[in-house]
Amino acid sequence: MPAALMILIGTVEAGRALWIRSTLQFAAEETVRYAMVHQSASDAELRDFTLGQMAGVDPAGVQVAAVRETVNGTDFVTLNATYQFQYLSALIPGEPFVLTGSSRVPLLD
Repeated sequence: MPAALMILIGTVEAGRALWIRSTLQFAAEETVRYAMVHQSASDAELRDFTLGQMAGVDPAGVQVAAVRETVNGTDFVTLNATYQFQYLSALIPGEPFVLTGSSRVPLLD
């Protein structure tokens, strides 16, 4: 019984980590699409939009960074969303780790 319980809890925690990672990636992709349409959007607007795309993830634990750069005359925006994942169960040993979602698009006129 203890082994089965550990497997069950481990499976739930792994699924939760994958779900949060997928949510971060989705939010990053949606935000850069938003940035393509709203090219004058500030970094604060992009951050707020990103956090609005994260259903079920505590926004206080998410760090959002928008990086703007120009390469060969083309402007790009890269959005990185990171989350410090911690296990909910004290039965699983291990240190917290960082989950990241990232996307980059050109800003064309």
